[in-house]
Amino acid sequence: MAFWHLTQKRWLDRVFLSMVLFTSQLACVSLAFFVVFLLSYMMNTPIS
Repeated sequence: MAFWHLTQKRWLDRVFLSMVLFTSQLACVSLAFFVVFLLSYMMNTPIS
């Protein structure tokens, strides 16, 4: 029972780590898209 509990905890830690990595990657990708969109918008808009 203790061994099963240990393996379950390890599996939960692995799932949590993968979720954190996925969330950070998603945030980085969305931030990069936002920066590219902002730069293209500033390039297309003439500065008055």
